[in-house]
Amino acid sequence: NRLKLTEKTKREAIRIFSLVQHSRISIGKNPRAFAGAIIYIASQDCNEFLRQVEVCQVADISTVSLRKRCKEIKTILDGQQ
Repeated sequence: NRLKLTEKTKREAIRIFSLVQHSRISIGKNPRAFAGAIIYIASQDCNEFLRQVEVCQVADISTVSLRKRCKEIKTILDGQQ
């Protein structure tokens, strides 16, 4: 765990993943980008503010990909509430 996430953030990431996994937004897209975006959003929700660059380096994705996937995931999460 190179990002040194807290247990709370890990649980939140799993919760977000379970909400998003049934949507079809991930088809044909880089799974590392979705994983990175879920971790980034979970860290924000848990007040554990990671920098986008840190997540991108660990996930080996671009910041543009991270931001796009975050936007898509947040749209799904907003629809769930």
